[in-house]
Amino acid sequence: MPDLAHPGTTTPAPPIHLDLDRFDPAALRYVRQKHRLSMADIAARTKRSMWHLYKVERGERPISRPIYDDICAALALEPGALLSSGAAE
Repeated sequence: MPDLAHPGTTTPAPPIHLDLDRFDPAALRYVRQKHRLSMADIAARTKRSMWHLYKVERGERPISRPIYDDICAALALEPGALLSSGAAE
């Protein structure tokens, strides 16, 4: 969005609220495998520990917003792409 106080510049959009309690580790695994990427590939793209990302993908560790954002950027995903819909099964 244009920054009216400084013409010719833009201000970053406010961060989108995401309920990371709805993070779906299986969605991450599915997308990673669909792109034919290894966990080492994701770790290199995000500059994060492969072991930590492995634990996140298995649902053994919670995901933080910075790591979630890095993973979405590495996979060229929209911000909510790895969240479950929250609908009852």
